[in-house]
Amino acid sequence: MDTPQKMVEDVAARYLDAFRTQFETGLALVNALVAGAERVREAQLAAARETRINHKQIAERVAKTASMQDLLALQSSLLNEYCFGTVRYWSQLAEIGRKTQEDIANIAQQQGKQALAQAAAENSAISLSAPAEPLVAAMQTAFNAARKANESFANALVGAAAPAAAAKKSGKTAHARP
Repeated sequence: MDTPQKMVEDVAARYLDAFRTQFETGLALVNALVAGAERVREAQLAAARETRINHKQIAERVAKTASMQDLLALQSSLLNEYCFGTVRYWSQLAEIGRKTQEDIANIAQQQGKQALAQAAAENSAISLSAPAEPLVAAMQTAFNAARKANESFANALVGAAAPAAAAKKSGKTAHARP
């Protein structure tokens, strides 16, 4: 037979496990996002290096042009190269985004499977004995009291703001009471 102390310890252990799992999942998600950001940055850096090298080559080609016709042909060629390069660059970024989303989805799916397995295991293991009923009732009472206190506080805030809002609406200034 479980004592209230044992039940509290079991609940605390479950909460700790849940928080640990949530923290681990959060870290895995952040790591997936950071890895995606690193891949984007690497793609940007590679594109910048490639562009710098291409511009040196373009400058050499421009220096070698002898006529307006050669210059227009070079410009047309460069336009074509830039268009294809742009498509490659954005395709690469889209693939990186897709891969990052896939990583995040896998983490979320794995977490969901773990949560379902844990819930199934806990549901099969939970059976409230007669001594547990007073503990559950006490916890419900405490939660209800906290909820009512929160509602009272929120109502007090709304009530305090109402005279100031009414005064502002009527064009009068509300004076603070000492």
